[in-house]
Amino acid sequence: MTAEVAWVVAVPYQGRGYAREAAQRLMGWLREQGVTAVVAHVHPEHAASSGVARAIGLTETTAVVDGETRWHGSMEPDGAP
Repeated sequence: MTAEVAWVVAVPYQGRGYAREAAQRLMGWLREQGVTAVVAHVHPEHAASSGVARAIGLTETTAVVDGETRWHGSMEPDGAP
């Protein structure tokens, strides 16, 4: 089972780690639900969102969808984010 994730944080609250913490907790919950893979789409010029994707164990791919880069991560025990 694959889940697609996203995060949005209001401008006054950006840069405080909220997106990273929420995404990390979401990854734990998804793992408990039996999700085996996670996908996110991040605009290539949005460094903060790329950082969140890396923090939750996603890897940037070469695929681009609607101008956003696809990131992918395995939830399998040997490759879990």
